[in-house]
Amino acid sequence: MPRPFFHKLILSTTLQDKKLRIPDNFIKKFRDELSVAAALTVPDGHVWRVGIKKVDNKAWFKEGWQEFVERYYIRVGYFLIFRYEGNSAFSVSIFDLYNSEINYQTNALVGTQYNLGRQYPFEELEDDECVSPAMPNLFGAELPKLKKPGRKKQKFQPSEEDSSLGHEDDMEMRNRFYESASARKRIVTAEERERAINAAKAFEPTNPFCRVVLRPSYLYRGCIMYLPSCFAEQHLSGVSGFIKLQLPDGRQWPVRCLYRGGRAKFSQGWYEFTLENNLGEGDVCVFELLRSREFVLKVTVFRVMESTGLMDRSQ
Repeated sequence: MPRPFFHKLILSTTLQDKKLRIPDNFIKKFRDELSVAAALTVPDGHVWRVGIKKVDNKAWFKEGWQEFVERYYIRVGYFLIFRYEGNSAFSVSIFDLYNSEINYQTNALVGTQYNLGRQYPFEELEDDECVSPAMPNLFGAELPKLKKPGRKKQKFQPSEEDSSLGHEDDMEMRNRFYESASARKRIVTAEERERAINAAKAFEPTNPFCRVVLRPSYLYRGCIMYLPSCFAEQHLSGVSGFIKLQLPDGRQWPVRCLYRGGRAKFSQGWYEFTLENNLGEGDVCVFELLRSREFVLKVTVFRVMESTGLMDRSQ
């Protein structure tokens, strides 16, 4: 008989809360079996003890969960499958942004070294630049079986039906997430990327501006995009609410912008802006401050794929 399992999509709020909620349907069936701690076994053989916090009919992985996330460098958009083995024990499989099962040894090494203060060019890489007149010009599903070390990585197909005990909300969120991701997934060559970056470098507005290379994590539903710290500190300090993103043709989109701790991020409205304007991985956005009182940012886009059309100065 198949063992029960549930799945969870990692959102930005999941990482911020530093805990993971266990689906209600699973808790309804197995609540009495779960102790105060769970054993999470990953395919590399490591077993992690994670506390289970129960409140009424809800439960979360709490104590030790953040250490597990950091160890395997779990980021926004990752997808985790928990297979219940009984007696509060789970086998956990982790899938990355491209629906591929991670290399557990490599991710563990990256997570460990990142937490020791060594920056690695993955999700936290600031692949962007900012410029103002007073600054120098910087650009300066079938449930996978438990994986043994050395075995070929599996590919998770989120479109396949499964018998998960998880929330219907989780299923809907997963489907919406991957629909938005796969629709704009593209293979970008180094030459295409370099061409877009060089074109963006040659474009220097007279107003303060910054450049951002779009990563996959900036394009998925529910995710956020950070602007360069140097630009945010000088021009977006104190912003907390909706600003306007304006294209060269004058069309505008409202996007929620929040400045905190020296950083500014786009959240609500950003996904719709990228979707409606067909933005994709590797495209370079130049954000130019037009009006600081109303916070209007003009967006000029240099695309990696010419077939998708240009939104640069020629328009």
